[in-house]
Amino acid sequence: MIKSVPIPDKYIRAGRKWIDKLNTGSMTIYSYEPVEEDSGITDFNLIPIETDVPCRLSYQDKESATKNEPAQALKNVRVITSLDVDVKEGAILEITYNGETHKYKQAGKTHINDFRKSIPLEVYEEHAVNEIYEGISK
Repeated sequence: MIKSVPIPDKYIRAGRKWIDKLNTGSMTIYSYEPVEEDSGITDFNLIPIETDVPCRLSYQDKESATKNEPAQALKNVRVITSLDVDVKEGAILEITYNGETHKYKQAGKTHINDFRKSIPLEVYEEHAVNEIYEGISK
């Protein structure tokens, strides 16, 4: 039987340093914070918590098919970042990677290993405000 040998901390720190160099993108972490208005109503605004956090995106294509429906292309998106970064549940992430900027929200539990954090994402869609139609009299 082979016994596992623990890896010394200095090697883990060196590995983290080199893996962090792969993070060529950047992200801004937003959180909804309560703001009380003059009327006494509490509203929630999207406030930046951390900016210019190094990261990279990872994509995985899958196909999903059921018995009665054709296959659909699915794309799993994950952001990979350093262990030092704290992303709270419900945070909105604005990620710039390969020259494109998109907003995402956390879609599952963060996976952590000795070298990095991997956070599953889904696209964040801001809800449009309905406009009032002009010219309609009451």
